[in-house]
Amino acid sequence: MKRKQRSLMVASSVLVYMTMVNSAFAEAPINAAEKAYTAELLNCASYYDISSEAIAAMDAPQMQAVAERLVSSSQQAKQLAAQYLAPEQLATELVAAKQAQILELKDSANLGGLMAKYKDSCKQVLADPKQRLEYWQMANF
Repeated sequence: MKRKQRSLMVASSVLVYMTMVNSAFAEAPINAAEKAYTAELLNCASYYDISSEAIAAMDAPQMQAVAERLVSSSQQAKQLAAQYLAPEQLATELVAAKQAQILELKDSANLGGLMAKYKDSCKQVLADPKQRLEYWQMANF
């Protein structure tokens, strides 16, 4: 019984510590490279959100898998950005990115403009986020 209690105490201590580290890290001021990197990630998350919503609105069962991949990619981009931004800041900046992209669409009935701008670059960011952060670090050196 004592062993089980000890294991639970250690596990909960580790969880509390990880939460404190993550919270403190996300609230620390970010540098120019991290700011550019998180802006790029949030633009990607926004693009994936808008695209998945548009596909879902089509009510085309054959596109369900595509919509699910877009949602997953959006979540991945948000998780990466969350390493640098507090939750409230992340939410605010994501809304701003979405509004800007929706304005880019204007009266267009398709996502061609957004796809041309974000599809390949966002795929690259998520394929190797570390490399992309290193790019921004060099660009802002």
